[in-house]
Amino acid sequence: EGPSTGVESLRAEEGYACWKTEPNNEYISTDESSGSLHVTALMRGVGADNPSSLQLTPVQSKKAVTLVYRNKSTWTITFSTTGGGGGRNLMCGPATSQIQTCAAPLPSPSPSPS
Repeated sequence: EGPSTGVESLRAEEGYACWKTEPNNEYISTDESSGSLHVTALMRGVGADNPSSLQLTPVQSKKAVTLVYRNKSTWTITFSTTGGGGGRNLMCGPATSQIQTCAAPLPSPSPSPS
């Protein structure tokens, strides 16, 4: 299989405060009952649409997911591909003015009975 046939996926484990994608995004997002978020690409990209900074173009924004972590020093995400070959890009960065706050935070888990 060639480099253009792969499908990228990202799984964010518990601990994120909220997440968002742009309207009409080109990913499918599922907030799983376990508290993990699984995002899988629906369309393949081309090298020219890879970001080189956190200032994303409108096309790049529609191919992105934003996760917000608050008061966390570590977190776990898994970035994987199915099929294809060649390199892949995953960009992480600090909060910027371009990233708007998520509309509503996820509810806190219920405390365990004592």
